[in-house]
Amino acid sequence: MLGFVVYFSYFWDALTDIGISGLLALFLIDKGPRVRAASAALFLALFQVLFTCTGYGAWQMEHSLNGGPLGPLSWASILLLGTLAYDWLTAPNRTPAGIIRNCLAWGVALSALGWALKIECPT
Repeated sequence: MLGFVVYFSYFWDALTDIGISGLLALFLIDKGPRVRAASAALFLALFQVLFTCTGYGAWQMEHSLNGGPLGPLSWASILLLGTLAYDWLTAPNRTPAGIIRNCLAWGVALSALGWALKIECPT
């Protein structure tokens, strides 16, 4: 609701995206790490397909810095991946090296995925 109040004249901005992404992820927060990771991947894939393979991407690049009306799909994936980092930090057998290893592995994998998704949609 804060996004609606703060951005009254411009509806879609960061606070609105964060609030809606929280609502999207709410029903997944209590699920296991695999479900949350898979859901994050699905949210990202859906956003990427809509961004790349429809006219939404061109519209969004002209009208919004935060993803526009479909931006919460990508923001929800960030939120869900953040829950995995929380799991690593609160695990009973956690070690600093294990936390760093997990963060680096996920960071490299997600960066590689980002480069792969940079490929244009076939026409």
